Amino acid sequence: MQMIRDFHLSDNPDDVGYYLGWMASSFCIAQFCTTIFWGSFSDKYGRRPIILMGLFGTALTNTLFGFSTTYRWALITRTLCGAVNANIGIIRSMVGEMTDHTNHARAFSMLPLTMGVGSVLGPMLGALLVKPVEHFPGVFAWLNSQAITAFFTQHPYSLPCIVGSGFCLSGAIFGYFFLEETLPSKRAPGFEERFGLRTPAQSASETTALLSGKGNAKYNREVSGPPTTQGSKKSAYLQALTPEIKKVILSYILICFMVIMESELFVLWTTSELTSGGLGFNSKQLGTILAIGGLGMMFMQIVVYPRLQRRFGTLPVFQTALALATVLLFSQGFIRILAQKHWEQALWTVLILTVLLKASIVTVLFTSSMILVATHGANSDKRGFINGLAEALAAGVRAIGPALGGTTYSWALSASYLPQWLQWQFVFFIVSSASLSNFIASLWIRDPRTMQKPSLEQVIIPTARIADEEEASRVV
Repeated sequence: MQMIRDFHLSDNPDDVGYYLGWMASSFCIAQFCTTIFWGSFSDKYGRRPIILMGLFGTALTNTLFGFSTTYRWALITRTLCGAVNANIGIIRSMVGEMTDHTNHARAFSMLPLTMGVGSVLGPMLGALLVKPVEHFPGVFAWLNSQAITAFFTQHPYSLPCIVGSGFCLSGAIFGYFFLEETLPSKRAPGFEERFGLRTPAQSASETTALLSGKGNAKYNREVSGPPTTQGSKKSAYLQALTPEIKKVILSYILICFMVIMESELFVLWTTSELTSGGLGFNSKQLGTILAIGGLGMMFMQIVVYPRLQRRFGTLPVFQTALALATVLLFSQGFIRILAQKHWEQALWTVLILTVLLKASIVTVLFTSSMILVATHGANSDKRGFINGLAEALAAGVRAIGPALGGTTYSWALSASYLPQWLQWQFVFFIVSSASLSNFIASLWIRDPRTMQKPSLEQVIIPTARIADEEEASRVV
């Protein structure tokens, strides 16, 4: 937000939302154009190389973004960052290949947990490290280097980007040495035994069956079937998109639209002046409230969600979260009344409760949608394509969401023919309507608990459980 202001693109402060929206959308537009390619590429060549390429590419482009001195350069580097970043969908494919229905909730809940950690560390580090010459004059006086001082004065937003890129590089180096391939056709021997997805006895029996010609029909077709043509490849991809998969992907798309639009709107809304419909927060206050939301997301992810999912099921919890989101987003804009009346204590209390509830809802929505995609696509060998398609379409709506949110926010504030309360509230009504539409659409999704149990190939009894049963039989 402050970076856009420092570019001095317009004398009208209400136009900041327009430029901020397109800045956020550029990343997602690039993802929309490349994610399906990366997902299909991972189906053929493996998940691991694409993950490592994405981490290295993100580190490079994020650093270049920090060196931005013009809006054009910032827009280009954000677009490049989105083009090389397809790791979310591929990581979901990896988790789906390492788990079964007995541990989906616990495993997939770890993915948004990383978002929660980032939501805590990111705003704190960003607010702390931005414009370091102004914030840490004593440090630069101690360094006594005109070159370093001049560099960070000219590039005041480079330090947080460099630090963030350092995290990406650390992840890439760690992954290079320790990340194992999960794609069945590319992974190393013994992978499934190490992760408890099948026992040595099961592996031996499958090998015997394959040698005798009585193995799994799927693998027999792969070995002895006719050569795959371009037409059959396209048909296989289309067959992977079952009606249930399409419904789940549609719901996931609506979630992404709602969340990204609200996230960008929240930053714009909290940091805008009271006269522009906002709360008048500075960067430090915004970082604090976002960090609180990140902590709430982590608690929900680790402690609450797995219990809710086991007790009530994935789909009912998902639908309840959508209903709560509709009400919360509809009423969020009215919080500014407390800021208008200068009721600071009440403002912070209500805002913290709102952010914590919103973080919990987002956690439930994203984790549940991941589980639904994994469950409905469990028997497909096109996991990378399915997750890549979901992420590509989600990137498309993420591209539309920030631009639409920022543009609509600026338009509503300048629409003098609207009542003043509606000028401030209009964009929140749009986000709330998206949540309501998603809730209605979710009523047609099939509950995974009513589906046929997955095949033995997809659900393998963990090794530890077999060992316990054998031990119990020996005792008897």
